[in-house]
Amino acid sequence: MISDVCGILVWQLDPSLQNAVAANRRNFLDFYSAGLAAYNGDRALWTKIITRVLARDAHDPDYLWITGGR
Repeated sequence: MISDVCGILVWQLDPSLQNAVAANRRNFLDFYSAGLAAYNGDRALWTKIITRVLARDAHDPDYLWITGGR
């Protein structure tokens, strides 16, 4: 229910904010995918995905904490 409400609110925002929210969501989903790759022991895939995540947002404290400040 809350996600539906949030989704409706996001689409009522101005286009630049919509783009920022969408980019942040994509990056978080990639971050989650990197975690799944790590859990499955796939270091090559983890490296590929986490490199992409950090290239988009190198200063996010959560990403830096997980990667050891990489």
